[in-house]
Amino acid sequence: MRSGQAAAAVQLHRAARFALAAFAFASCQTVQAQAIGSGPPETDGRGIVVSADWATREKAVQELARQVTGRLPFNRPIARFHQPLCLAVAGVNRNFVDSFAGRILENAALAEVPLAKGNCKANALVIFAGETRTELERARKKNRRIFGNLGPGALEAMLKSRDPAFAWRATQVLGTNGMPVQYDDQQVPQNRTIEMSGRLKQPIMIGVTGAIVVIDRDAADGKTAQQLADYATLRLLAPTDEIRETTPGAPATIMTLFLDPVNAPEGLTAFDTAFLRGVYKIAGNLPASAVYGETVNNLERDR
Repeated sequence: MRSGQAAAAVQLHRAARFALAAFAFASCQTVQAQAIGSGPPETDGRGIVVSADWATREKAVQELARQVTGRLPFNRPIARFHQPLCLAVAGVNRNFVDSFAGRILENAALAEVPLAKGNCKANALVIFAGETRTELERARKKNRRIFGNLGPGALEAMLKSRDPAFAWRATQVLGTNGMPVQYDDQQVPQNRTIEMSGRLKQPIMIGVTGAIVVIDRDAADGKTAQQLADYATLRLLAPTDEIRETTPGAPATIMTLFLDPVNAPEGLTAFDTAFLRGVYKIAGNLPASAVYGETVNNLERDR
């Protein structure tokens, strides 16, 4: 592993500890979340536009998937959890922590995200706190390590985002066998597996080693716990960006929760579940853009 990637991996647990201390335990108030049932996630039935023909709907689905993911690299594999997910939640009323976290884990299980069992060290955090943008700006100046290997440009864009929710993920390059990649003297990744690579399949995968979502406590007012948990699910588990504007005729998505809260769905929609399943169904060494077609395929199968 190259020195920069090794340093980022070592910083991950420090980042998690600092983030919890800075945002969760320093907060004197908690989100009064509504209790969430233990049943499987439901969709609101507005996942696709039933009046249009399938070709039109397919185009709308792919366009929305591009909006949700932001700009994905053309030939780089999708970043996702390959190691088991271990979730921690802070800033939620203690009476509802289990149900809130349980909702996220249920969503993850349905998408076949690997889940940790028993006691584990958190690699995914959802934190509700006050004055989040101000605190993150302060952290950028004094405690840059909490952002892991998030680049300066990506960090700047996140801090200038419209949404009162901030999400970032630390990543690591893996071989197709799930082990950290080794490099030669010219820093070229070595394919240590028997799987062949090419233009469409790479000799590497991108593993998420940690993910953090920080949601402004005041902005959570008026949102249900299910909406917040489902929104956090996508931000933690998939490559996402904020939706900058709504598109007439586009499928519904929980990603519009802060853009258009009045019309936001009650939870994960058919599109959201198809997209999340697509992230974890495509081969780990395929180009990330393969998730667009897989989202369409999942919706077609579920019709």
